[in-house]
Amino acid sequence: MPFCRQTLAQQFAPFWNKAVGPTIYAVSVPNAAATIRSFLAQNVGVALYAVLAPNAAATIRQTPTGAWRAPISNVYAFAEQSFIAELAHTAGLDHREFLLNAIGDKGWIKDGDMASLNTARARATIEAVTKAAGWGRKLPEGHGLGLAFFLSHSGHIAEVAEVSVDGKMITVHDVWVAADVGQVVNLSGLENQLQGSVVDGLSAMAAQRISIKNGAVVQSNYDSYPLLRMPQSPRVHVDVLNSGYRPTGAGEPALPPLAPAVCNAVFNACGERIRALPISKEGFTIV
Repeated sequence: MPFCRQTLAQQFAPFWNKAVGPTIYAVSVPNAAATIRSFLAQNVGVALYAVLAPNAAATIRQTPTGAWRAPISNVYAFAEQSFIAELAHTAGLDHREFLLNAIGDKGWIKDGDMASLNTARARATIEAVTKAAGWGRKLPEGHGLGLAFFLSHSGHIAEVAEVSVDGKMITVHDVWVAADVGQVVNLSGLENQLQGSVVDGLSAMAAQRISIKNGAVVQSNYDSYPLLRMPQSPRVHVDVLNSGYRPTGAGEPALPPLAPAVCNAVFNACGERIRALPISKEGFTIV
């Protein structure tokens, strides 16, 4: 069902996403804040860009940092894809259909730019992953499916998570990944990267945070910066779409959609929205 961009802009003006923090872009990219803002246009599609872009901002801090897997993509994927799910819910539309409609059928958002969104590739991943996960099927009480898509490092990635929620305890049972990173050169290596990104992303969203007090990092070891354990890890199902475009990287793009997919699933399971990461800040635990 088509939706009106102007109506959305009026109805959802309260959306505001501000990312504050150090970034690798602050070192390597001139005018980093403007570069970060451009992520919106690349991922939410032409129809929703006018709604979300004016309400996104970035403030760059110069705190020295190390590398993080898909750094800026993670925070923007969570904000964008969580909010798109809220738009669909408020509009009374199926999330999958709403997302496909938002992305549209323009083709390349920037002609000749392999790093830009290709709507056909995006739609193919969303359709593939929702089919694999059985989107729309009846689920047990307390279970939910959540969907997210993101373009990162030229990779078009869609993910669906199935979770169950008991109070503040979340079990992530399965995650389905559909990935188009161009021509596949090493299938087993690609599958390993996609599976590892899911586990890494779940670990990061669960309870990992770095805080500074009196000029020093508070977390000193893995007791205060916990890694996901094997019993907490979901089954990961990978569907590789070999589109024939030139190959691009697979080490980072499957991580950003994971957090919004899981949090959208949590809402569908129990009706509670998670709007901050890690989810431990809101009292949730991955079990």
